[in-house]
Amino acid sequence: MKVTLLPSSFSAPTRQHYLTSFVIDDVLAIDAGCLGQMGTPADQARVRNVLLTHSHADHTGSLPLFLENVIDETRDGPTVHGNAFTLASLRQDVFNDRLWPNFVDLRIGERKLMNLSVIEAERPFSVGSLEVLPIAVDHPVPTFGYRLGDGDGSVLFSGDTGPTTRLWEIARATPNLRALFLELSFPDERSELARRAGHLTPATFVAELDKLDRPDLPVVAFHLKARFQAAIVSQLQQRLAARGKPHRVEIAQLGREYRFGRE
Repeated sequence: MKVTLLPSSFSAPTRQHYLTSFVIDDVLAIDAGCLGQMGTPADQARVRNVLLTHSHADHTGSLPLFLENVIDETRDGPTVHGNAFTLASLRQDVFNDRLWPNFVDLRIGERKLMNLSVIEAERPFSVGSLEVLPIAVDHPVPTFGYRLGDGDGSVLFSGDTGPTTRLWEIARATPNLRALFLELSFPDERSELARRAGHLTPATFVAELDKLDRPDLPVVAFHLKARFQAAIVSQLQQRLAARGKPHRVEIAQLGREYRFGRE
């Protein structure tokens, strides 16, 4: 499985993370914060399914641009998957003929510009060769993390979350888990803000890893708020060093192609 966390900064594309979009094997996206700014329209047109974790703008912001860029009169547009709350928000707050034209109902001839697919927590479904398992996590709006499996192994994406429970129960029950992408947003001194906003700090990030208890598992920290990045990285390094266990944690490299499978 190939996983790329798309860059969202023009001046520091490999370092500053403002918007969230993962692309999996070039054909599936998790979130659309900056998906509509990726490569060329032809590159974007390879993505036929978008899994939304939740409705917040840094995860959905460029979805209208993406759908505009991939309009194709020979086939229906991509399918956007999300929980009922998230898809209702798209209808009411985005594709409402005010912020953006109503792409949900618009057609070009007989072709839809997009399809909406309501998904439910822990009801798996397939997208091409991937099995997708949505997992409810803890955030101020209904939010999913996702476990993706390709028959060779699985990769877990936390979505935006504060300290949570079910994600780790499922992770521990996944014997072929190859990697984890875990959010990390605020420094420890902003712990109250992180708690209210449903995010992790270095302290709670390490505590979440202890729930998993898989020191051999590659873990990639993403979603670091740009204005706090240096402090978050320093504090995480200190927390991990004091943990007294081996670890394989790294800060996400934006634009890098991560590959996970049997060695």
